[in-house]
Formats: sequence, structure tokens, C-alpha cells
Amino acid sequence: MAIESRRESRLSIQEVSNLLGVHCSTVERWIRSGVRGRVLPSVLVGGRRYVQREAIELFENQGKLPETTTDAKRLQKAQNELAELGVGTQRIKKGERA
Repeated sequence: MAIESRRESRLSIQEVSNLLGVHCSTVERWIRSGVRGRVLPSVLVGGRRYVQREAIELFENQGKLPETTTDAKRLQKAQNELAELGVGTQRIKKGERA
């Protein structure tokens, strides 16, 4: 994807981090390695790296993923399903036998 390098629409790494509410190293990692299959495009101008506003919008909207469920939510769901089936979910203490 070709991104135009207009001065008014490009942001420094620090400006991007402030805009997105993440650390500068996170933005640099998104540029270098990406996240969840997406890479944040950037341009190098005079030895400094910049990100276009359009690239940030594309990066944010690209591949919106559903909210991840935490382990606690998964555990609670499994316990509820087992309880519906009449299976007890008592925990066995270390050293005890079932």
C-alpha cells in the first residue's frame, strides 16, 4: 500500500502513541512486527519515522476482532454447563485422592 507523505498528515511515533494511548515502543513494534497479522505502515523521512493519519485509521479498522474471553469467564461457563448436567465441580486439594 502506497501512503503519501504529506507533512500535515504525518505523525511522529510519539504523537501516534499519545493518540492511541499506548507506549512508543508498542507503536514501534506494530511498525516492525505487526500485531494479529496487521502491520502499521510508516515512512522514513530524514532519518525519522512517521505514520500517516490514513494508515492509523486503516490499522485500527482492519481486522476488528471480537472481544476475547478471559480464562475466568471460560471457567465459569464450563462450570455452569457441568452444573446443568448434574456434574459436581468440587476442587480436589493437593495431596487428596478423588
